[in-house]
Amino acid sequence: MFTTSAGAYFLLSIIYVLQDHLRLWNGVPFKAPGMNPTILYVGHTVAYNVFPFHWRLGAANTHFVLTLEDLWGVSLWAVIGYILYYNQFFLSI
Repeated sequence: MFTTSAGAYFLLSIIYVLQDHLRLWNGVPFKAPGMNPTILYVGHTVAYNVFPFHWRLGAANTHFVLTLEDLWGVSLWAVIGYILYYNQFFLSI
């Protein structure tokens, strides 16, 4: 737990320096999905067991299959985030 949290903090620090201090990167892949985090979170929670986002391959629940499933789900929700950003739909609470 300490190793992964330290790695995440280190990655966040690198992104912070590149984006805010050096202005070398504008955060493009994270900006559009980050504009509607509530919709993406609730959508993932509600539609978790729906086919395009989640599947089971019987007894083949290895780490590789689970990683592919998670990458597929994140990619689909990122596309939904980009569609919402393109249509200028933002949910604010």
